[in-house]
Amino acid sequence: MNKLLHFFIYVLLATTGVLLYFELQLNKKRQLLGDRNLALETAIVKLASTIETEPAKRETLKDPDVYRLDSSPVEANPEIDIEYNEILDGSYQQKLETLGAKVYAWDNAETRMDLRKIYRLDHEGNPIPDKVKPGEFDQTGTRMAELLSEVYERARQQLDALNETRKALTEVREKIPPVVKKYNELAQIARLDKKTIVERDKTIEGLKKDIIARDDEIEKKQATIAEQNTEISSLRQEVQAAKDETALKQEELDKATKLAEQLDRLLREARAQLLAAARAAANAGSGAGISTSASVLSDGDNKGEIVFFDNEKNWCIVKFNDQTMKELIGEDGLTPLPMIELLVRRPAPDGGLGKVVSRIRLRNHTRGTNYVLADVVTDGKLDDLQLGDIVFPE
Repeated sequence: MNKLLHFFIYVLLATTGVLLYFELQLNKKRQLLGDRNLALETAIVKLASTIETEPAKRETLKDPDVYRLDSSPVEANPEIDIEYNEILDGSYQQKLETLGAKVYAWDNAETRMDLRKIYRLDHEGNPIPDKVKPGEFDQTGTRMAELLSEVYERARQQLDALNETRKALTEVREKIPPVVKKYNELAQIARLDKKTIVERDKTIEGLKKDIIARDDEIEKKQATIAEQNTEISSLRQEVQAAKDETALKQEELDKATKLAEQLDRLLREARAQLLAAARAAANAGSGAGISTSASVLSDGDNKGEIVFFDNEKNWCIVKFNDQTMKELIGEDGLTPLPMIELLVRRPAPDGGLGKVVSRIRLRNHTRGTNYVLADVVTDGKLDDLQLGDIVFPE
């Protein structure tokens, strides 16, 4: 009996030990399930905070005209019929641009408690067995199932919106290359136009400077022209006055010329008569008062030189040396100029006496100078006079 009792005691102890072992292992599993449920609950709360509670409203473009691209060729014709390309059409939905939509906020004690209600409970608070799956509990209609179903549905709708966004972005991306090409072409044209405009502006600036310089030059020339016009007007007045004075002088000169011609004619006649009388007196040896060159001038072969002449009218101007002038008109210059004839000689190139070219007769003396006007005696003219010819007595 004692042995049997001891046996049962040992069996009870062994069973107790096994139960204790399983209890310890069950506690570990319970802790694991609790931690796993908490992690799942936390993950679901975080996931819910990224899910929008309502879908964005579907709207159309408010002003579609601003998305119409001019696709007509760039020509120098402003009257061309412009063709447009719709960058964004009805396939693009503005709801894809909606920001700041309301999301689920389950990070609170009430929602977390609802997420823990995994089974349907009876009136005593016990889980109701599942009618379809024996051995399991019914989970339909629980608050947790409703929350998970709601967040799943919204996640599915957001996935649909995301797929729609991807499709819309693909369509928009396919529309971008021709727009970029068009823009690049227009940009290149704009660069050429800009270069043309810059060069034109430089040209205009240069022309403006040229215009300013030209205007300044025109003003200067206008001022010069005004001065010249004033000077011309003054000169015209002077010329007119000179013409009037010249007319008067010409009239006086004409009168004086006529008188001089008359006097010259009379003087020639008188000289001819006087010369004839002097020659006759010389031949008769009477010394009647008509002087010859030999009686007036001292010996010498150079009394003066021809400084001006007119071979057509046969007259000339002789510049005598000082000694000869004293012999002709005296020391005081008051003695009348004797009307004597002199010979004209042209010196030889080697400095010799040369040859006699003519004979001249003294006519008039310019007082205060050594210049004497003389006539060329045509009977004694052998050659035309030249400047530098020498005058000497017979």
